[in-house]
Amino acid sequence: MPWITLRNKRRVKIDRQGRIVKGVARDAKGVHVRDLVPFMHEYRDLAEGSCDVAGDYRYERRRDGSEILRDRLGRALPARFPRKEIAIEALLTANPELFDFVQSNWGSDSQAYKQWVSRGQRGPKPQAAPGDGRFDPINTRFNLTRHRRCGSLLEALYVTIPSSHRWEDIDPDRLWPLEEVVGFHVEPPLEAIRLPLTRETVETCQVERKERKADLLERAKRGRLAPKDVPF
Repeated sequence: MPWITLRNKRRVKIDRQGRIVKGVARDAKGVHVRDLVPFMHEYRDLAEGSCDVAGDYRYERRRDGSEILRDRLGRALPARFPRKEIAIEALLTANPELFDFVQSNWGSDSQAYKQWVSRGQRGPKPQAAPGDGRFDPINTRFNLTRHRRCGSLLEALYVTIPSSHRWEDIDPDRLWPLEEVVGFHVEPPLEAIRLPLTRETVETCQVERKERKADLLERAKRGRLAPKDVPF
């Protein structure tokens, strides 16, 4: 099996079929010498391309498993909200119909709950009126019984927002009881969907890139590529 010199002065060893057996990186071994240039062009495109950028966000996964989204300026976007009021505001912003519904159906029960929250939730929570079944979907989904039963539209919003304070946890499984109460579809806020959507886009890109690399290696090592140039 002879050694030959390529245009870039690299010496490689080829077998009787012209496939490289020594002198190149592991992934390039087995590639026909006349396919080396188109193989390396495509291989570098796959290796150098990044899947971590999706739209306006850059996705990072740390060694401890935590995830970070960064905007175009490199600023980390928070995965949590500090107070439920911030998440409620984001939910209402994402759903103008819900905002209008809350305004038009604001009653003394919601006002009483708002005052109770503003007092730091000290004292007994305002109770649901006897026989009030408006919020039964909320009570059933979140297992609210007796004095914990939801008694106002504002309380329904507070209950819907997760105590984990994670944006991603404001998902359809938490929103459907609220939809049953108001009678229309409720979208999660942007802050709740940007991480899972970006993660899905990045993971899809990574899978596709891996499959393309495997296909390239299969074609190059078991068959022939269409050569664009000859390296020697």
